[in-house]
Amino acid sequence: MTIVEISHSLGVAGSTVSKFTKRLGYKGFHDFRTDLLAEEYDPTISVNENVSEGDSILEVAQKVFRSSKKSMDDTLSLLSQDGLGRALKLLEDAERIVFFGCGESGILALDAQRQRRGASPHARRHQPDQGRPLA
Repeated sequence: MTIVEISHSLGVAGSTVSKFTKRLGYKGFHDFRTDLLAEEYDPTISVNENVSEGDSILEVAQKVFRSSKKSMDDTLSLLSQDGLGRALKLLEDAERIVFFGCGESGILALDAQRQRRGASPHARRHQPDQGRPLA
């Protein structure tokens, strides 16, 4: 996606997106996008990394559950009381909250937006067109 597409879908100016990427430590949107696109696919993150064609249905289910559990355990190990408190404060003070989702995570973004909508009328979500690449 381009900065124009992102800013249009969020209902903000392109300069706002640029300022946001600078606050993340990038020189601008282009550097942010380049870094994001350079992110290599890590099959250990995928829920189906160990699924083989000859696996039974039970084996597939077990592998997917184990992988999902590992992802959740890894995320849990990164959490701290202080960090969660700071994140909550940022969300409470935010003028606008935007949830992003592609594919299946688009459903989660929609659910988060709907749950947040009651607390903040400025909650939005963005889900790219299906079948259209992000790049």
